[in-house]
Amino acid sequence: MTNWRTYTIQNKELNSMSSNSEWVMFYLDGYVNFNGETTDFIYCKNQSPFNSWDVGYQIEIDNDRTKVRGRTQDIDSTTIVRLSSNSLSLARDNNMLNEMRRTVERDKNMYLEFIEENGVKPDGTVYRMQGWRYGRK
Repeated sequence: MTNWRTYTIQNKELNSMSSNSEWVMFYLDGYVNFNGETTDFIYCKNQSPFNSWDVGYQIEIDNDRTKVRGRTQDIDSTTIVRLSSNSLSLARDNNMLNEMRRTVERDKNMYLEFIEENGVKPDGTVYRMQGWRYGRK
């Protein structure tokens, strides 16, 4: 039986006790039950896919599995914690944006700029558009 609940990552912290960080700590917007204790954070192994998750991402946690674990026990399996389907496109967009940034750094004839437009449609609807423009100079 699974009891998945969605949380938003509020903050991300790497193990600061060594240069070779073994875990990633995620602060959440809700509480998780660990073997009789509740916390608003989880520890995950500093490995894929956990180390690529960031603030604002939504994750799902199986609370049936966490309630039999200690709160300081590193989570190393996506059968316990996984990226929410709502965040999959965000993760892909961030990966694509990072690749565009690397391309611009390598090729000075390329550009990347943030664009934003606010306005009012003829029917009175207010809109706001944001995005990235990428191309050759």
